[in-house]
Amino acid sequence: MKTIICSEITILDTYKEFEKKLFVVDEIIKNCLKTEDKYINNVIDYLKDHSGKKLRPLLVLISASINGKENSERDTCLAAAVELIHTATLIHDDVVDGAHMRRFKPTLNYELGNSISVISGDYLFSKAILLLTDNAEKRVLKIMAQAISKVCEGEMIQQQKQFNDKMSQEEYLEIIEKKTASLISACCKSGISLGSDNEIIIKALENYGLNIGMAFQIVDDCLDLVFSEEKLGKDVGNDLSKGSLTLPVIYLLNKNRKINDIFKYDRKKLIKLLQEDGCIEYALDVGKKYIGKAKENLNVIENVKAKNYLSAIADYVIERKK
Repeated sequence: MKTIICSEITILDTYKEFEKKLFVVDEIIKNCLKTEDKYINNVIDYLKDHSGKKLRPLLVLISASINGKENSERDTCLAAAVELIHTATLIHDDVVDGAHMRRFKPTLNYELGNSISVISGDYLFSKAILLLTDNAEKRVLKIMAQAISKVCEGEMIQQQKQFNDKMSQEEYLEIIEKKTASLISACCKSGISLGSDNEIIIKALENYGLNIGMAFQIVDDCLDLVFSEEKLGKDVGNDLSKGSLTLPVIYLLNKNRKINDIFKYDRKKLIKLLQEDGCIEYALDVGKKYIGKAKENLNVIENVKAKNYLSAIADYVIERKK
């Protein structure tokens, strides 16, 4: 029997419910990064000032709560490790992309250079691994290790396909599944794995995370094309200028092969074409289909509160504006 999802629960309600645990996650991160070295502390302070929405730690905490069991500190430690891993991948992405802005502030590579940024990303990875080895079971460690591996694979594939205007939608979806969706999926799978051996529920949470991860990146890529830097809080149009095709542009190229050198095409003219040909709308429709698939996986969850929170996150992913 399917449990009815309450549409009145919002993303704000969800964050509010887990506010105390997210505060603990921040404290764990702060403590594990603590050092007596003043220079390293300067870098860490910079990273703390650039903290994001903590969507991935939130997914860990909700997934861990599904069975109603007390996970001691394991759920917050896992959530902290996930946030460190995610931040490390963003730092490395900014170096690869040559990005100057993220979350309305200058990127670490722009402020301190590529060398210290790469090392800082590696430092965060090492701290995440220490947290996991001290607080997580072997199967959770394996889930996170596999996710990190997939993220790296996705980045390598994307680099190989740079400036390829013949890239297909299938190739694009493979890249974002590895680069973005795999880690979000791992957040849900590892969280539920802390307190459950039920393979049906574990698989459902894994699939839920994968599908909202796909939608998240598709929406992000649409925002990158149509939003200003002031609204989005990071470099816009960066994907195309660095040679990476995203779903709206791939759809446009499939409809109109007369466009020459899409990677240097005037941004205003491109946005006009994308809007006229319904390319943004098409991409968002693909994202909505992934959200529909994500919600279907919630049917096996009997914990109504957790189901409602996960549903609210799915709605937020497709409706967000930044």
